[in-house]
Amino acid sequence: MFDVIINKQDYIISVTGHTVILTGFYAVDIPDRTLLVTFQQVEGTDAFDIHKILETISINLAKIYNCKIFYYFPKNTFALENKHLDLMVLNKMDIKYFDEKQYDLNAFWLKKCDENEMINRIESSTLTCMILDNIKNVPVAFGRLFTQMGYLTYISDILTAEEYQSKGLGSSIVNCLLKAVMNDTENKHGLICLLCADKGAGKISAPKLYCKFGFKFLKDDDKKSSLFLDAQHEHD
Repeated sequence: MFDVIINKQDYIISVTGHTVILTGFYAVDIPDRTLLVTFQQVEGTDAFDIHKILETISINLAKIYNCKIFYYFPKNTFALENKHLDLMVLNKMDIKYFDEKQYDLNAFWLKKCDENEMINRIESSTLTCMILDNIKNVPVAFGRLFTQMGYLTYISDILTAEEYQSKGLGSSIVNCLLKAVMNDTENKHGLICLLCADKGAGKISAPKLYCKFGFKFLKDDDKKSSLFLDAQHEHD
């Protein structure tokens, strides 16, 4: 038996039992319904215990947040079954960054935003990147990332206006976000993840976009992983 304690004020998750000790920190992105959990201390458990523990943690978190949950074990790997075939991962040390030549991109850390459109997503982000059409003075491409203390980073909302697609803007946005991750001097190690489009036009183009930066699909047949996604408790 074990007990799960969720400290909403300090964003800490503790799991204690007779032989099990887990301590982790979490961050939540309410607009995108995403929760990132990084376990810094893992003692006295194995893959069998981890499945039961994560299920219990997810049930407890679901009572507070309606989110998909990414669990990350930076110092451990377990034989965890990831059923989400659209999940892609990239180790910080394996980022393939390209020197930006075509576009002058501005990535900025947002502490406060007065914009009405997408204000919740922007304010909930750790970093956003936007490309503007200087002639029309309108945004034409957008992307953002959300991170939990730099250990686990989630990229989402990579968008390009329809009339500006197939011009490399999506690549420029991802490139800009990854550059910011690379420039994180406080934590050079960690994992970056995203959910790749698995339907529509993006089903073909999205994997090509992300793979060229080093992202790989985390599939069921991967023997061991330090990342696990639980989305079964997320509801519309």
